[in-house]
Amino acid sequence: MTSTGHHDEPDLADRIHHRRREAFEQLYRRHVDAVTRYVAARMRDRDRDAIADLVQDTFCDALADPSLGDADVLGSLLRLAARACNRHVWILRTTEIIYEMGSTSTG
Repeated sequence: MTSTGHHDEPDLADRIHHRRREAFEQLYRRHVDAVTRYVAARMRDRDRDAIADLVQDTFCDALADPSLGDADVLGSLLRLAARACNRHVWILRTTEIIYEMGSTSTG
């Protein structure tokens, strides 16, 4: 049994790698709650309104490039979620800096 409690995680990873549609459905149903909790924890002091979008980005990234995953399916998803959160925070910071630069130059 894997750390997620599912005996078939390596099989699921293989089916995802071969782009089997039912595998992505199973992946989503099985792990959406854990990914959502992870993203919510990462964004708790930042942009909580972005949580649903970041969860969606995580699964879209997994769907777009199934080779990113490995036998630790949840671990792979959490890595993708971390990347999505990091991208989002970087964009927020960059936007804030640009906004601050614009407001100081016109003041």
